[in-house]
Amino acid sequence: MNLLTAQKPLHMHNKPQKSNKEFVSLLLPAVATLFIITIFPLIYGVGISFSSIPKAGSGEAKFIGFTNYVNLFKRVEFANSVVITIKYVVVAVILSIVFGFVLAVLMNLILLAKSLSLDCLFYR
Repeated sequence: MNLLTAQKPLHMHNKPQKSNKEFVSLLLPAVATLFIITIFPLIYGVGISFSSIPKAGSGEAKFIGFTNYVNLFKRVEFANSVVITIKYVVVAVILSIVFGFVLAVLMNLILLAKSLSLDCLFYR
């Protein structure tokens, strides 16, 4: 058999390519769900944050720009909540790292002890 008549290996045969229509039809539901659940509420919330909405739905919303944000950053309660959140995050991250490290060391010791006991038991 020479190089001109040699057959290609089975894994190199051309496979039928999936069409773009099939790709889009499979991807579209995931993208639509992502948009409906995350992106639309995010855009809607940012839009609402730049407006003044009367209580109990009476009246029409007015665009007020950054006034809500300026009022938010002036409040002492907001500054306190930011400090508490930062403290919580720092403590949670440190505890997670320490707990994970301790758990990994314990699992490693248990596996090492198990391995040593099996070696001692079946040593010839």
